[in-house]
Amino acid sequence: MEAIKKNRLALGAFFFIYGFNFATWTSRIPTIKEVFNLNDAQLGSILMIMPVSSITGLAVSGWMVSKFENRIPIVASTIILTLSLLFIASQHSVIMLVVGIGLFAFFMRILNISANTQSLYVQKFFNKNIVGSFHGLWSLGGVCGVLFSTLMVKNEI
Repeated sequence: MEAIKKNRLALGAFFFIYGFNFATWTSRIPTIKEVFNLNDAQLGSILMIMPVSSITGLAVSGWMVSKFENRIPIVASTIILTLSLLFIASQHSVIMLVVGIGLFAFFMRILNISANTQSLYVQKFFNKNIVGSFHGLWSLGGVCGVLFSTLMVKNEI
């Protein structure tokens, strides 16, 4: 297999994982609300950390992509994003929950910028637009993430 096709396949896998992680997180927000006994205002206040962290991640992602190209930020942010979900799931303290959500949003933004930048780079080697296929894999990952979360909720995990 040509190197650029391997690159496309690998990048597609990262988009899938990104969509899976995002859907897993969003589909479990009601569970978090219940476990922490939060009212709507409290949950909204906690979730406010996401756009704040995302903006910070946006600023850092530009620097990371210019310094390390795209691959290192993609791999590192995917790993940390996934670990942050485990961190969120294991929390019993609202403060640490907020820290976990902040980490998730921060690295989600870095992954978003670096993966989309890489998708434009990979697209240059094909005679057609392929960026949409990466976003399709993100959506497929999202569907799989919701199915996974549904299974976890059903089994009270």
